[in-house]
Amino acid sequence: MRHAAVTRMASLIAVISMTGAAGPTGLAQDAVTPLAPDACAALQGLSIPESAIGLPTQGAAVQSAAAVAAAVEGNPNGAYCKVTGIVKPKNPSSPNLEFEVNLPIAWNRRALQMGGGGYDGTLVTGLTGFTLQPASVDNPLKQGFVTLGSDGGHKSAAGFDGSFAADDEALLNFGQQSVKKTHDAAMAVIKKGCSWA
Repeated sequence: MRHAAVTRMASLIAVISMTGAAGPTGLAQDAVTPLAPDACAALQGLSIPESAIGLPTQGAAVQSAAAVAAAVEGNPNGAYCKVTGIVKPKNPSSPNLEFEVNLPIAWNRRALQMGGGGYDGTLVTGLTGFTLQPASVDNPLKQGFVTLGSDGGHKSAAGFDGSFAADDEALLNFGQQSVKKTHDAAMAVIKKGCSWA
C-alpha cells in the first residue's frame, strides 16, 4: 500500500516538473483585461442603483472619472483611470461615504481594497503601497490590481475626531458597513469600466 502511494507521488512530481515549475498556465486569474480607451470617460456620472449595494443606501454615483497618464510627474502607478464617487446614505441627514476606484490600463482581474486607520475620515485613495510593502515591490495598481478605498463613511478633522459617531449610520459605516458598501460600488465601476460581467 505504501509503495503504491510513493509511486503515485513520484509520478505526480514527474508530471509537474515536465509541465514547468511555474505551475499551470492559462488560468482565469492569469488573464489580463485591457481598459478600452474610452472606458474611463464613459464612467463619468455613472449612477449605481441601491440594489447594487448589498446594504441599505440610496445608491451611489460616480462624481469624476479621469485618465491619468503614466508620464504624470510623481505617478509611480503607470497609466490608469481614477474614479471617485459617493455612496448615498439611507438617512438623508447622514454623511455620504466617499470612495475611490483606480482601474489600471491592463487589469490582472484582481482587486485590492485598502483601509484607513484610527477613526478614518479621510479618503484612502489606493494609490500607494499596502501596509509593510517592501520598497522593491511595485504598488498594487502598477501590478495591474484595481485598487479601492473610502473615507469610512464620514469626514473628520485630523487626529482622533470621533464626533461622527453621534450619527447612527456614520457609526455603522465606520464599524463595518463602509467596507461592503465600497466594495459593491467598486464592483459596479469595474463591471462598467472593464466590460466585465
